[in-house]
Amino acid sequence: MPATLDTLLQDRTKADELALLMGELQANEFPVTDWNVGGAAHTWTLAIAAGLADKSALIKIIASGVHPLLAKALLDASGNPVLDWVNLLAEQWYDLERVLATFTIQRCRISCTAGAGPQTVNPGFIAWNPNTGNRYIFNGTATVVPDAGSVDVDLTAESPGAKYNDVEGTIIEIVTPLPGLSITNPPTTFGGLGVPPAAKKGGSNAGTGTVTPSTAGTPVLSRQFIITVTATGAAGSTGSVSIDVIEGSTTTTTTVSPIPATYSAGDAVTLTFANGAGVGFVVGDVHTFQTPGTARIQQGSDDETNDSVVSRCIGRWPSLGLNNVTDKYVMWVRQCSLDNGYGIEKVAVRPSATVAGQVDLTIATASGTASGTVVTAVQNYINARSGITEKGNVIAASTLDVVPTGTVTVRNEDIDTVKAAADAAWRAYIIALPIGGDVATGTPGVVRLSELVQAIMDAGAIDYSGLQLNGAAVNKALATSTVGVIGSGGDLSASLTWTAVA
Repeated sequence: MPATLDTLLQDRTKADELALLMGELQANEFPVTDWNVGGAAHTWTLAIAAGLADKSALIKIIASGVHPLLAKALLDASGNPVLDWVNLLAEQWYDLERVLATFTIQRCRISCTAGAGPQTVNPGFIAWNPNTGNRYIFNGTATVVPDAGSVDVDLTAESPGAKYNDVEGTIIEIVTPLPGLSITNPPTTFGGLGVPPAAKKGGSNAGTGTVTPSTAGTPVLSRQFIITVTATGAAGSTGSVSIDVIEGSTTTTTTVSPIPATYSAGDAVTLTFANGAGVGFVVGDVHTFQTPGTARIQQGSDDETNDSVVSRCIGRWPSLGLNNVTDKYVMWVRQCSLDNGYGIEKVAVRPSATVAGQVDLTIATASGTASGTVVTAVQNYINARSGITEKGNVIAASTLDVVPTGTVTVRNEDIDTVKAAADAAWRAYIIALPIGGDVATGTPGVVRLSELVQAIMDAGAIDYSGLQLNGAAVNKALATSTVGVIGSGGDLSASLTWTAVA
């Protein structure tokens, strides 16, 4: 009989093969119970069983390698995913390449104390986050920090990867010795500004007005704003604008006419409309931004996983049709992100509850929500590919800082090692957590308290007590459009109380 896929995928060990050989020999009345250890027949049988076991493993690898879903599960001798085979399938059969890791870029503020400046920050200047050990390097041109003043500079992570997406306010120590300087990566009031020249233009740039948010107050809600000019005019007199405020999966649209000089959008956000010279605003101009802003101007990402590569491979097929298939939208989101370095690693797809034929696509990066500029770019990418009767609506996920608290007992000589291992395990869990949380045991999805316990104990802790997530000793539930992130001070080494014993 021809071998089935199930038989080809069996991984028979040396013991399995030996048992089959012994059974066959016994069936043919070979005296298998009359062997001496080290005898010729016994040794030959063991050698044949070992060879057949290796052949079985090779057959399994070959059989698995012909299909992406099977190939992604292959592991090498060390238990790590086999990348080369998936790479070959993706490149030769699907015309796709694995996307390699990218670097995080953080906007940092360097300040100089009175009397110590001015100081010059040169290329090669290094700062770091003492909690995570992540280091960042200045690759720009020499910049002068004035006495008793500050400058904002962009620092690049020393290595690629999502582990460098440190949250605001954590890059606080300078490695390069420059007296009187201090550093931080402060949160910004607004982020992803799409004001000219970054805004999408509906016509000539000449005379086009601008939209800027106020800097007064500190917005609390995570929201995305899209302001579209629907008629030309001058602020405070003519024309009209459409103002979309997106919070989670809810979009509130307000059309204002005439174009206001200022507009209060609530939650400490005031929009100021300033028309330029000449024709003023141009129909179709789009201005985007989000609140609150972020110090990360480029998200770092890890090498694309086998799961992601295979997902894009499988997504090739439904994308060839005209039907409304969710895999198609996920593939488009990932492809747009990978082509442009947006760092989108999480996508949640749900049919719209209010608009027929619409699919809501909630997106997030490894470290939180996507900027308004990124959401707009992905939306435009999808709009250019969607059919007439269907629509993919792109939404930035809202974020929830996951803050663990409690006490951990560790041996004194192991405390630094345990802290580092616990931080790495907890970060890996939060980064891998999907939008809406873990729904393995039902909805709503959650951040699991048991994962916190496992991260601590696997790291080498002796004991723990009073562990909580956001002030409660239970799983932390997440809304369907919310992504859990490690907030400022959320690393276990900083948020937990560590007790050292001899």
